[in-house]
Amino acid sequence: MEDEKLKDEKKRSPKSYPKMNIPEVVENFISSKETRAKIQNIANKINSRKGKKDQVFNIVYTVKPDEFETESDEDEYEDDEDYEESEEESEEESEEEIDEDTKWKDNDILQFLSQHQSSDPTNKTIQTFIDICNEKIISQEKILKKRTKKIQEKNTDEFKKLLKNKQTNDDVHFFSQLDVKDQESHITELQKINENSIVKKPYKIWVLESDIKPSIKSTALKKIHSLHFMDPSSGEYHKLQQWVEGFMNIPFNIYKTLGISLMDGQEKCAEFMEKSRNILDDCVYGLNDAKVQIMQMLAQFISNPNSIGNAIALHGPMGTGKTTLVKEGISKIFNRPFAFIGLGGASDGSFIEGHSFTYEGSNWGKIVQTLIHSKCMNPIIFFDELDKISETPKGDEIVGILTHLTDTTQNTQFHDKFFNEIDFDMSKCLFIFSYNDESKINPILRDRMYCIKTKGYSKKDKITIVKNHLYPKLCEQVSLTPDDILIDDSVLDYIIESKCAKEEGVRNLKRCVETILTKINLYRLMTPGTQLFDEKTIKIDLPFTVTREFVTKVLPSKEDVFRGLYV
Repeated sequence: MEDEKLKDEKKRSPKSYPKMNIPEVVENFISSKETRAKIQNIANKINSRKGKKDQVFNIVYTVKPDEFETESDEDEYEDDEDYEESEEESEEESEEEIDEDTKWKDNDILQFLSQHQSSDPTNKTIQTFIDICNEKIISQEKILKKRTKKIQEKNTDEFKKLLKNKQTNDDVHFFSQLDVKDQESHITELQKINENSIVKKPYKIWVLESDIKPSIKSTALKKIHSLHFMDPSSGEYHKLQQWVEGFMNIPFNIYKTLGISLMDGQEKCAEFMEKSRNILDDCVYGLNDAKVQIMQMLAQFISNPNSIGNAIALHGPMGTGKTTLVKEGISKIFNRPFAFIGLGGASDGSFIEGHSFTYEGSNWGKIVQTLIHSKCMNPIIFFDELDKISETPKGDEIVGILTHLTDTTQNTQFHDKFFNEIDFDMSKCLFIFSYNDESKINPILRDRMYCIKTKGYSKKDKITIVKNHLYPKLCEQVSLTPDDILIDDSVLDYIIESKCAKEEGVRNLKRCVETILTKINLYRLMTPGTQLFDEKTIKIDLPFTVTREFVTKVLPSKEDVFRGLYV
């Protein structure tokens, strides 16, 4: 009888069944205490009967379903309330450990058991395993869903707190549907924005504590009081709210300092002046007259930090580095924010001094906007292309505003039309102008500025500028180094003579060198001899030496044609 029983077991247990250890199965997809006890009882019987842990289902077929019930099971869970309490504890302990990988492992085990059940549908033991696995998967999905919902609700509440706009219903609904990762990303970004935009104190308290004139405080408090009792649905409400919010961002009596004074001793002052001179030399070549005047102003502010600002005008040909000198030189050594205002084509005074508060959609002008952005009352304001102001009555209006702005006896009370009741002290600002044609500058305005005339560059200066300033930066744009592309002085001389001899600056010379480098970069990325429209590519081996023949090939032969490419 025993031999026939063993034969039946072999027939019912195909050889294709994979090898598996019962304790391993238990650890993979069973976590509750109840199920562990039941399955471990079966595992012990299997180990005692066969002694072969890897032939699981050969033994499973011989185990009776009633063998799941053990005496220890009845002792441990004889009360239903104890069982439910144990299940809750088990669920809480495993909630943090459940992830998608565990879920997929359980699905794989379930699929494996289902395949073996198809060979013997009546076997209750395998069905018991399948039921246990299904319960585990359902429990995991509930826990994951519950945990995700908690995080989404928490993030939604946080998002509501950060949004100060009243009309946020659609935003909140959309936010609640996002994934947890996207929600957390939006919360982080909104926190950064709110750090710079949220007023940390009530408006009235901020005004009372601020260091501004009593007359300005009185004006601001009246506006805030009116805003408090105004109907939010009226058009005046939003204009008044814009006025109050803009006023709160104006940096009254906040000034940037050099960080050094005569009290620090002559040695430190000399070291600071030497460092400043090197900064000016590194940012632009030449312009020595302008640099001397800047150094004089710097020494004045060291000796007397309360000195009033000055107005400087840089007059010179195009492409000599006037803008670069101001942006990368002066702003660094004075430790002040740099503000750029382009006057080319400006045709309306409201561009500078804003619009009257009475108009719908009115706003403050460029000067006040500069103060708000720089967060101080003494920035460096650079007016570029002064000679390009519109030659109309509106253009004359701009000239009048600039005349008032640069007059040291008047600029302590500059008025913006939007904040028409407030005096802005612009006397500590440093105004710098640049222009090319002196004949187009209003003589009254020119008389208010210290004019510095810059000369054009000689051929020797241009070669020095290309080698020491322009060439290294242009090489970086195409991921090359000056050692990869070699340009001799004679080749640079040829480029200057043949392509931009009449130019006093280096703007077109820079374009020529840039064209050469970009062509080399193009050729090195293509197969040599490839037909590239009307020309053929050539082989580029680094380091590459630029010759006159190569310059002739890659640059147009006529200067006018070359300039026409950059219009």
